[in-house]
Amino acid sequence: MAKKRSGRGFTLIELLIVVAIIGILSGISIVLYSVALNRARQKRTASDMRTIATAWEQRAADTSSYFVAGYTFPTVDIPFEDLRDAIVPTYARSIPQYDGWGYQLEFAAGPDKSDWAIRSRGRDGLLEGNAYEVGETDSPDCDMIFANGMFMRYPGVVQQK
Repeated sequence: MAKKRSGRGFTLIELLIVVAIIGILSGISIVLYSVALNRARQKRTASDMRTIATAWEQRAADTSSYFVAGYTFPTVDIPFEDLRDAIVPTYARSIPQYDGWGYQLEFAAGPDKSDWAIRSRGRDGLLEGNAYEVGETDSPDCDMIFANGMFMRYPGVVQQK
């Protein structure tokens, strides 16, 4: 005499549906996590650039030399170590050397020290040149430029990758 099935448990189709739903939800959450992570990296970079700029401007005011921004990224590179030695610890406890994506921040001043800028290569790590259109861009990969107490160039779109 065969035992009758009691009706407890799940059928194979029910299990496949549950696994498919879990897979779809996982896929969506991974994409959203990636977007949030890139947005956080962008915000961290912007915050770090503001911190460095504030300390740099304070130092410039103390040394009777106030720098102003330029439209073109200045030509005289300032090594990170030189800027750090001039700013830390008097004007800032520490300054970051790398942006949110792990690329080295770049610091420069004009030949006459009348303009200065801080540049991040952005998410893609590639430089777009030295002449920039001022303002927000549609590219999440654009370089971020901070000069004269404001962002001269920055991404204005949500980063997707």
